[in-house]
Amino acid sequence: MTSIATGQSDMSPSSGLLTDQKSAFELTGIHTNDSGLEFLGRTLNARDISEMMEARCFQLTRDAGTKGAVVNDDLDDMEERLQSPVTKDIVEARVEDWKNRLRALFRQVTAWASENGWHVDDSGTVGMHEEIMQKFGVPATEQPTLRLDGEQGYVLFKPKGLWVIGANGRIDLYTSKGTFIIVDLAETGCPPTWTIFRATQKRDGDQFTPEMLASLV
Repeated sequence: MTSIATGQSDMSPSSGLLTDQKSAFELTGIHTNDSGLEFLGRTLNARDISEMMEARCFQLTRDAGTKGAVVNDDLDDMEERLQSPVTKDIVEARVEDWKNRLRALFRQVTAWASENGWHVDDSGTVGMHEEIMQKFGVPATEQPTLRLDGEQGYVLFKPKGLWVIGANGRIDLYTSKGTFIIVDLAETGCPPTWTIFRATQKRDGDQFTPEMLASLV
């Protein structure tokens, strides 16, 4: 299992990356039935799940303020935390949400880059078939990538994975000056909190904005 800050194993209690925080799924009252997921007697689809998680996000924000989510990629630990077992429908919904978050981020970056004279290439993809997807029979899929080229240098956004320790998804950022890591520290189902770290340093990250790319190439 991988630390978001270093790309190396970091499972010690002092690392601060693992907590006993309950998953938001546990707190929605979603249960399983023979047809999939159920809430108050009604079978849910992926959109229902997404809307319920968004509502849960608003409740968390209201009650305690937005805090960074801690996501553990240990499958047994994940299932133990949930009131209902992880299901294929939940995994599929998480994968689709991840790809939607990537597309939204890349649209923001593309808008800034186009206004500032960068050449934008959003045609690339990178495969995704993480362990939990394989376990629940979720087919492999493609994640979008984004490359910018300009007189200053280049930038490449390459998604690393959704289920990582310490975050709700990770993107590796390659630039002319080095390698960085961008992670979403928001609660599952909440609007993203994209945060950037230097790959070689363990420290607090900075909120990511497209404008900072000018100083990273």
